[in-house]
Amino acid sequence: MEEMTDTEINDAIHKVRVGILSLARGDRSYAFPLFFEYHDGTFYWHSHPGDKEAYIHATEEACLTLVRGYGQDDWISVMAFGKPHPIWDDQEIEDVEHLLKNVPPPPQLGTTPEGEPKRSEKNAVYWRMTPTRTTGRKSKSPT
Repeated sequence: MEEMTDTEINDAIHKVRVGILSLARGDRSYAFPLFFEYHDGTFYWHSHPGDKEAYIHATEEACLTLVRGYGQDDWISVMAFGKPHPIWDDQEIEDVEHLLKNVPPPPQLGTTPEGEPKRSEKNAVYWRMTPTRTTGRKSKSPT
């Protein structure tokens, strides 16, 4: 295992489309998966209201973890730390909606009659997080 360079971290962020956002509130933790877009050094995503909002607002520093595995000892892992912020400005929401055009809408409870997860942008909250620091590690199996 070895540390990744800033260039490798940036490349990894652009290869991974889903991560786990870890939050804390008091002595309790909360983590959830999210699809995201990364643009000009900032992560963007949308989610439905729920328990996560109280944790997001209480968290001073969140950790977005991205992992891409190729095999048991062949993987990359990036952690991006920062404070998530809701987006309320109509123009910024419109811009973020355009950025998220290839990101699936957040899931809802239940499935469609075809067995697919229900997804909708209705009542979605838009978020951004500009990392204050990132770390990355990688492992490559010998060939």
